[in-house]
Amino acid sequence: MRHKGHIVVVTGASRDRGIGYATCTKFNREGALVVLTDFAETEVARNHIENAAKSIDSTKKTVVPKSMDVTDIESVSSLFESILNDYGRVDIVVNNAGTDIGAKPFHELTDEEWEKSFNVNVRGCANVCRAALPIMIEQHGGCIVNNASLAGLRGYANQSAYSSSKFAVVGLTKSLACEYGKHNIRVNSVCPGLVWTNMGEQAIHDLQLPGETHDETKLRLANTNATARWADPNEIASVISFLASKEASYINGAAMEVTGGCSLGL
Repeated sequence: MRHKGHIVVVTGASRDRGIGYATCTKFNREGALVVLTDFAETEVARNHIENAAKSIDSTKKTVVPKSMDVTDIESVSSLFESILNDYGRVDIVVNNAGTDIGAKPFHELTDEEWEKSFNVNVRGCANVCRAALPIMIEQHGGCIVNNASLAGLRGYANQSAYSSSKFAVVGLTKSLACEYGKHNIRVNSVCPGLVWTNMGEQAIHDLQLPGETHDETKLRLANTNATARWADPNEIASVISFLASKEASYINGAAMEVTGGCSLGL
């Protein structure tokens, strides 16, 4: 029960094969009350969020579903205000919401694709931090974990928009860690490599070589790291839970690789 009594907010968390969903499940099993959030324009999407929360906790008492658009500061501020009114505090925030526009040469990117990548991945993360930090300052402590990527630590061909946005997330993380550490607020990021999520599966279609089958591409990508496999989302969730725990009380401003050794230069 590492997080017993904690109020945790996780963004981009309704996909059952996603890191956000796995993170909600992990925190809930460790005793936290989790606010599971995601973007919902339609009734179908809102029902999807409800069902995601219900699949973790059928009573929806310890996993609370909420709709939020991270790119809209009013939507974000409104949600955090309601959480503060309902529970009196926000202990942990996990910025998981993100988007990947797919693999594309830089010179072929449209303005819309570039802006979407930064709007969701960077502005969304910043908006949530802006809403959470005043609450954490007032309560004299808190923890933020931002989901970045190995692509935020090294360059990738045909991934310039995604990689640039994730570099920005890492930079934001480190700057906030410097600025708010004096308030007993820690800000860290995780930098996953290959993770078998919906987005990860999409990468197979984007990176498939001529003549390769789906399984051959999956195996080729897996062999780029020392463990020769893709990560399960739960493995990333475990690192996020650790970074947000008292066990990591002296870790601040980290960009923690969770890649199976993908960056070792094998």
